[in-house]
Amino acid sequence: QPFAEKSPFANYYAEKSPFDIRHVTPTVMLRADKDSAEHDSGKQMVWMKADGHVDVPQVMHRAMLALGCDQVMMEPVLRRAGLSISTPGISYASIDHSMWWYQDIDINEWHLYVQDTPIAAHGRGLGIAKVYAQNGDLVAAIAQEAMVRVADGVVFSSLPQSATPTAPSPEGACHGLSLVGLGYVATALGFLDFQVFRAFVRR
Repeated sequence: QPFAEKSPFANYYAEKSPFDIRHVTPTVMLRADKDSAEHDSGKQMVWMKADGHVDVPQVMHRAMLALGCDQVMMEPVLRRAGLSISTPGISYASIDHSMWWYQDIDINEWHLYVQDTPIAAHGRGLGIAKVYAQNGDLVAAIAQEAMVRVADGVVFSSLPQSATPTAPSPEGACHGLSLVGLGYVATALGFLDFQVFRAFVRR
């Protein structure tokens, strides 16, 4: 909310997004996190839930989590590289996105995203997240690779290539991936478009 008057992007999140997103670590919405960049760290924590009440089947709760998490998955990459969403000339896009579910999701409840980026090089970065329910249970794990570039050239050339982390357990992976597909297909069809999605949310 404090940034809404300074950025159309921030205004969208504050006024129109169907998700309530609250950063524990400083946001990289308008400016870079120089401290994290100096310490070669992309670590961040974010709380998120539906901005209102959703009464839909469980499969839709999971699809909504797939849609919602896409709002923050690239932030650790930007944070570690000393960039922000508002860096002049920046362009970015998701390349691939995988999720694993371990518990049922209630998108009405707050979920904590514990995020990091283990590697960023050649204009690409890998974002990872563990999603926890309010009771501390791990309910989902996420991995997303993204392209991030700025006007002066390819980013991340100076960042070290950290050891690749152990992949999340394959338990439930097929189920998770099929639901991610559902989320993106639904988005493509317009059923989970941000404006249409708001119809699910009863204020």
